Amino acid sequence: MTDLFSDVNTFEDGHIVNFCAKFHKPDYGIMHLVCLDSTEKTYKVIVNESDIKYVSKIDNGSFWTWEKYILNSIGINAKHPLTLSIKDNPKSNASTIDSTGNMNSYCANTISGDWINIRYSCLYENDIVEECFSAKNCSKTGWIKWRNENELLIAIYLMP
Repeated sequence: MTDLFSDVNTFEDGHIVNFCAKFHKPDYGIMHLVCLDSTEKTYKVIVNESDIKYVSKIDNGSFWTWEKYILNSIGINAKHPLTLSIKDNPKSNASTIDSTGNMNSYCANTISGDWINIRYSCLYENDIVEECFSAKNCSKTGWIKWRNENELLIAIYLMP
């Protein structure tokens, strides 16, 4: 069982992490892991896309739901843009308002179940990332599906 427990120090120079995190930016002290479950002292996480490890809960770590993670991102886009359909409401049978199959980045407004209400053409429209955070600058909205059961359908951008 000890091979399932990992001790991670993202600040230690030369520290070798024996797994691949969802997102790792050691120069900022950031490591994101997909959490499956937790106990009082540990998080059960996915590493290397399918392996299970346990990581100690630490005082300076935090747990975010997928919703909070997405809504705090600077943008999202479809992992498979050719299958992207932007809908007028969060239902599979809703009217499609755009299905251009483009590589646009979108900004998440709200989440409803498996659907995200997005603003689009705002992230890179004027090459100003801050535009994403102002709904006044991006009036065109729609809904995209962000997950299908356990499959993530979007890429999530955390830093410009």
